[in-house]
Amino acid sequence: MRPSASLPRALFVTLLAAAAFVVIPQATAGTNAHARAQWGTCPAGNAAIVNPTLAVNPGGATATATFKIARYCSNIQVNLASYDAPAAVFALPQTLIDYDAKPLNGSTRYRYNSGATYTLTTKVSPCFYQLDLVRGPVIVDLTTTTQYGDRKLQWLNGGQACVTDNSPPQCQLTSTITGPPKKIQVTVQDPQSGLQSVDYNVKNGSVSPDAGPFTTNGDASISGSADFAAGLTTPLLLTVTKTNQSLGSRVVFTVDNVAGLKTICDPVVPAAVHLSPFAAFAKVLAAMMKLVML
Repeated sequence: MRPSASLPRALFVTLLAAAAFVVIPQATAGTNAHARAQWGTCPAGNAAIVNPTLAVNPGGATATATFKIARYCSNIQVNLASYDAPAAVFALPQTLIDYDAKPLNGSTRYRYNSGATYTLTTKVSPCFYQLDLVRGPVIVDLTTTTQYGDRKLQWLNGGQACVTDNSPPQCQLTSTITGPPKKIQVTVQDPQSGLQSVDYNVKNGSVSPDAGPFTTNGDASISGSADFAAGLTTPLLLTVTKTNQSLGSRVVFTVDNVAGLKTICDPVVPAAVHLSPFAAFAKVLAAMMKLVML
């Protein structure tokens, strides 16, 4: 009997199916192993936030927090909240004065990004304060029944009692130096709540100490801020130096204190004195006559 012509073809199909059975599972296993190496589980709770730090910056006006997000984590909400507090140690109630990240509903979220460090900065109360770096949303009013509990990552308490300040800061001309170069010295002070900022606008002159950078305006005047630590209660001496001695100068200081009160003062830098030839001769003659009389 003659063999059927379809037998070789059937044998070929059978061998091909067997080869597929061997190769395909190996490829699938390799893909799954690769996937397991790329994906993992985000740690629960506060463990999703790594290496949190919190510190009040020099001067005490702001605070900064840093943190990282654990691997495999995304959509993690972290906030830095700042409160007015009734004491320098933990005490309630407390009222929110500033926070980061904004907006308040906490729409800013973080994810693992190759170990990137995130930074949040907020204002600090000039009185007693509490700072809370927390997981999740911000609480506006902290009370005995509304607190962060185990959502706190880092926290700080401190500060001092607020001084009731109803007096605006002081600003007065205290010295005139004829030079050259011509200068004036202005003393600003707020002995109660302390100085918050001293901004200036000067034309044909410079101010020191200057915090920099300054801005040159369209009228050739310069705007900037004095250099000092916010909350200063001792006198701050500012020196205004005329640039071109033959031209007039002007300066305006805007002084704010911690209590939010403001003083604007505009002392005058001495102008150059120009004598006519006759006046100059008369001045010399008078000096000579004085010497003769002596």
